[in-house]
Amino acid sequence: MAKKNPSADQPLKGIALAILATLLFAFLNSMTKHVSQVYPMVMILWFRYLFFGGYGLAVGLKYHQKKAFRSLVPILQITRALLLLAEIGVYVFAFRHLPLAEISAISGAGPIVTMAMSALILREVITVRQWLIVILGFVGICIIVKPGFASFNPWMLIPLFGTVLWGLYQVLTRLVSQYDGAERTTLFTGTIGFVILCIILPFYWLPVDISWLLKFSVLAILGVAGHSTLIKALAIAPASLLQPFSYVNIVWAVLFGWLFFNTIPEITTFIGSAIIIFSGIYVIKLKQKEAA
Repeated sequence: MAKKNPSADQPLKGIALAILATLLFAFLNSMTKHVSQVYPMVMILWFRYLFFGGYGLAVGLKYHQKKAFRSLVPILQITRALLLLAEIGVYVFAFRHLPLAEISAISGAGPIVTMAMSALILREVITVRQWLIVILGFVGICIIVKPGFASFNPWMLIPLFGTVLWGLYQVLTRLVSQYDGAERTTLFTGTIGFVILCIILPFYWLPVDISWLLKFSVLAILGVAGHSTLIKALAIAPASLLQPFSYVNIVWAVLFGWLFFNTIPEITTFIGSAIIIFSGIYVIKLKQKEAA
């Protein structure tokens, strides 16, 4: 396989596409919040995985034909797929009860949580400076969640739990990548989740009219469009360059929360978000130095 030519990178176009991806994901989250007020989480997940599962199956069969499901680590693949399904479900549940900005701010701690779990599970070497950044990111989360205070909202623990699941998912992704290719991993990720949802969907299905079917379709299309745009961005620009721009999602979340749901974050959310963004970008910069 030919290696990617670094000279073919288009950093400015990649950054533009990465920011566009955050906008698409923000619309996705807004639509998810809207739909979740009426329909159960399982139905929302099923429509999203209907597209995702079909895409994963097509990719896996295209590259591996009859051997598509012959993974070297099937238990890890299934566990990873279930983790992603649970993580998305947790966030869908959170969107029903919490403002967009708070959820986006807490999920912004994902790189910090992943680094901590990599040290605990993969035994990766983490320096004292990196652990201090992890602690600083946790302080940012505490400022938003406010545990132990009268204004503490227990629903805030839901996206925090989702961020932990995301960290575990990322760690398992690193493990799986040592044995299986991206196409087979995509196949397992999409199809396992879809099969599980098909089994439990009859217990949660509610009637859907044309207008809501259209909204479900838009929701699924936004998910595919967001991931496709991000994949295209990563194909023409280094991931290390694009990662900091993922925090633009918090800006969209504040804007869309105000426009669509008439919610304005508290000052503590802005302060905590700033700390999390600083910590996350600093973690990314440290990783860049290690890779250099």
